Amino acid sequence: MIRLLFLTITCFIISGVTLWWAFDDPSADNAEFHNETQAQVVARIKAEAEAGDREALFALGEYYRDGTWVSVDKRKAFKMFFKSAQKSYAPAMVAAGKAYESGEGVKRSFAKAAEWYLLAGRSFNSAEGQFLLGQMYFSGKGVPHDYDKAYQWHSKAARNGHPGAQYLMGAMYESGWGVPLDLIKAYYWYQKALKNKVKPEAVDKRYNPTEAIARLSGKMKKHELEKAQELVARRLK
Repeated sequence: MIRLLFLTITCFIISGVTLWWAFDDPSADNAEFHNETQAQVVARIKAEAEAGDREALFALGEYYRDGTWVSVDKRKAFKMFFKSAQKSYAPAMVAAGKAYESGEGVKRSFAKAAEWYLLAGRSFNSAEGQFLLGQMYFSGKGVPHDYDKAYQWHSKAARNGHPGAQYLMGAMYESGWGVPLDLIKAYYWYQKALKNKVKPEAVDKRYNPTEAIARLSGKMKKHELEKAQELVARRLK
């Protein structure tokens, strides 16, 4: 009798679990939960942005720019970036500069792009702003073509940890753009960029430090290469 009762209870439990899995789809609940969470996040960010929070304004600008949980709207994105930038938020200054440079959401203006990069790089030590301003001087967009100033800003960005700028420092020393040609320093900067190989290539697929080091090593004399390797061993521990 006891065994029969035990088997009956066990079967009841198993049947209940089976029915729960049959009629309850966890994925549907999870999807609904995530959708609700996304809506709540957007609502919160919008409320904070309307209250004037500079980080929320910037985040909302990114949402509109990339179409994250909202429809893509480049004009609204720029508006958010501009408002955030006016509140002295460096990432928003860079984003506003990029919008002016590309003409996304606002009339294209290389000069205004350079102004925002300058403000972010000079006043707020933004590595991205410094790098992008160096690029403007390098190509002569929005500012006069000037290798010396391109080097100055790329140097600031590189020492500030920007991987794309580190690669370009190597290229400038290798080619003598804005600085005396120096293959040893070029080798050093390429090696510095190589420490985070994925990052310079993410900035520009042409920024491949592995290929640059191989090319440069073939151009250097034996004593130059040895000296360059000693410099790398001393500084890049």
